[in-house]
Amino acid sequence: MELEENVLEQVNEVAAKYAIASLEDAKAICEDKGLNISSIIKPIKNDINELAETIYTFGAAIAIKKDTKLASYVAIDIGEAIQAFCVPNSEGTENRAGLGHGYQASSYIKNNQTKEENATDYSTMLEFMGLSNDELLNITTAISNRVEEIMNA
Repeated sequence: MELEENVLEQVNEVAAKYAIASLEDAKAICEDKGLNISSIIKPIKNDINELAETIYTFGAAIAIKKDTKLASYVAIDIGEAIQAFCVPNSEGTENRAGLGHGYQASSYIKNNQTKEENATDYSTMLEFMGLSNDELLNITTAISNRVEEIMNA
């Protein structure tokens, strides 16, 4: 997986903020907690792209490093990870789509997986994820709930 230099710079800035050395370190942080992101994603979207899986792993690692214990807040951490991967000056960056998705997923979790009326469809702004808005919500929710279980065990 090769990232544009300006995207990698953003990702590294966010990683440094949470003392995550690299994307490989993010995966190790998750594995150390017994969190297998792939096993959570595959039942929802078997053919997910490598980048999306990496982003979700990064988001879960952020939540772990922050000691986030509520799924609704984990979703926000995942949104921060998604935002870090948005290409500068893209629609996703301009509209803060990653963060927006994180807050939308947080609300979705708080409302017992009920969508808000007129909710924004972030999938068009987050094309690099290769997921529909429903898949984004379902995967973010599943990972967030699992992180909550692990952090409260």
